[in-house]
Amino acid sequence: LLLSGPDHVRDPGRVVRLYKIYHLPGIGDNTTPIANYVTYTNLKTGAHAFAGVSASMVNSATMGHGIAAHTVHRGSATADFFPMLGVTAYRGRFYTADEDRPADAKHVAVLGYGLWQREFGGDPAAIGKHIELSGEDYTVIGVAPRGFTGAQFGPVDVWTPMSLIHPAHDWPHTWSAQWLMVYARLKP
Repeated sequence: LLLSGPDHVRDPGRVVRLYKIYHLPGIGDNTTPIANYVTYTNLKTGAHAFAGVSASMVNSATMGHGIAAHTVHRGSATADFFPMLGVTAYRGRFYTADEDRPADAKHVAVLGYGLWQREFGGDPAAIGKHIELSGEDYTVIGVAPRGFTGAQFGPVDVWTPMSLIHPAHDWPHTWSAQWLMVYARLKP
């Protein structure tokens, strides 16, 4: 895994995961792989060493309802995540920045290739259909390529806009909500 990058990531040797080091008085330095949305936006607009910066997280969600409900791995990512990695959708498209705005995000979803096969039998007509994730309705706009898991190696069944996550009140503007993995593509 260390010698070959995740599937479908263009030039994976230039993609890095960012960690932060902070000092705790009386304890010493601490390193963490998680950050908040404010850190992501500050890096995106202010760090000049990167060709692109993006953020993602993976958690579980319930797909469907009633007796048919089951748990899936949900990848939440900023809209710039997919172009920064250099990946294109297998069918349809990935969501745009207009669909991933805090307080105005659209309920769109990109199916992982495996989920598309299991739930829709690989039917191209899945684009435009609706799925239920954790009690909310999403419109399917695309299918990720086979094997695409983002910048990590764990499974992802469905991708949704980062701005639909609500881990804390006013999370796009607070420094205390630490839950994102931040990635960057180094400039040549």
